[in-house]
Amino acid sequence: MVVIFIAKMIGSEQKTTYSGSMVIDTSILNTPTQSVELSETAQASLKKLAAINVDKKLFKKLIKDSSNITRESAVQATYFKDKNSIVGKPVTGLYAYINCYDITGCNIYFGCQHINKKPLGLQSLTFVINGKRLLYKPDFATDSLQHWINEYSEETIYDDKISILLKLVTADKVIVRFNGNKGHDQIILPKDQQHALKRQLQFYKGLLLGYAKE
Repeated sequence: MVVIFIAKMIGSEQKTTYSGSMVIDTSILNTPTQSVELSETAQASLKKLAAINVDKKLFKKLIKDSSNITRESAVQATYFKDKNSIVGKPVTGLYAYINCYDITGCNIYFGCQHINKKPLGLQSLTFVINGKRLLYKPDFATDSLQHWINEYSEETIYDDKISILLKLVTADKVIVRFNGNKGHDQIILPKDQQHALKRQLQFYKGLLLGYAKE
């Protein structure tokens, strides 16, 4: 089975994304049951996720429906993405994925990508959520993706920025405006992307609750 790897660099940290179908390997999650000790940051994130509903049955389904890949370097890391994620696809929009260095070391990443033949020189995004504007200014990078130019950003999100993601997944309508020094563009966030973002939040909350260890 062929898997396409796309390595992204933002600053000094490499992010690895991918496309293609893979057999699920959840060995990183198959650890003995034990109590979950969360950092203060993780506890704050869990508190922010109170509105996100997930139980053990749904969590197991989310694992089954995810694609994942394990990368080995100094440490082993497994990246989980939603089955409908736009990562590695020439599609403009928003996405999230989860990486786990071990079961107590999982983080959720939030990303955006704008696909075009000419770059916009992205500097910020504006989310119009149910009519209210929210400015988002991450660091952007550029690479090529299947003969297109991909301007993107992705970063680990904690309790402060999880609030942004929560607003995106619970809104009736989201307009995403891409603001650049060479041009502008906007899309209405597709429902399949919105639902994929929500499932990643459910997956992440399930990890924080220790469902992967049961």
